Amino acid sequence: MRELTGKKIEIDEEIIKCDFCEGMMVADFKHTNGLEHSATLTFSFGYFSNRDGDNWNWDACHKCADEIAKMLEKFKKESK
Repeated sequence: MRELTGKKIEIDEEIIKCDFCEGMMVADFKHTNGLEHSATLTFSFGYFSNRDGDNWNWDACHKCADEIAKMLEKFKKESK
């Protein structure tokens, strides 16, 4: 038998938003709108750089991650 105790609890819900388009990212079989979490980008700047010690972290949805990857590939080709 199940009985209610009367004790109430509070739940702090966490959502993840894309740091670029700010769309809420949901990853389950019902959501295939391109906003599933796709990539975490991390930049850790090293010694003697203009940003020595800085660490950048971004979460990107599938759509934004594809665009970022294209830009990075283009930049890599151009810098050779």
